Amino acid sequence: MGRLHARVYSQMPQVKLVGAYDANPDAAASAADEYGCRAFSNLDDLLPQVKAVSIAAPTKFHAEVAEKCIGRGIACLVEKPLAKDVAEGRRIADAARRHGVTV
Repeated sequence: MGRLHARVYSQMPQVKLVGAYDANPDAAASAADEYGCRAFSNLDDLLPQVKAVSIAAPTKFHAEVAEKCIGRGIACLVEKPLAKDVAEGRRIADAARRHGVTV
């Protein structure tokens, strides 16, 4: 799903696709090559360079990644489902409210 997001962002004139991160470095490199951005092997290296992210990881990682982004003031589009359960969904929503970040 992340590849689909990257394709769409790469076609939007008002958006600069900065990079692609994937736990699988080959997947990140492939997406970066195809959509004209940089591949990142570490999420922490990507985050200082962006204002918004799409989170298209397996659902069990959504809260962890979203909270890391939200804590840095980065807007998040989280692929559905938002979280693996209601408690994690609330964690994401609460963090977004605390930091004034759009999710």
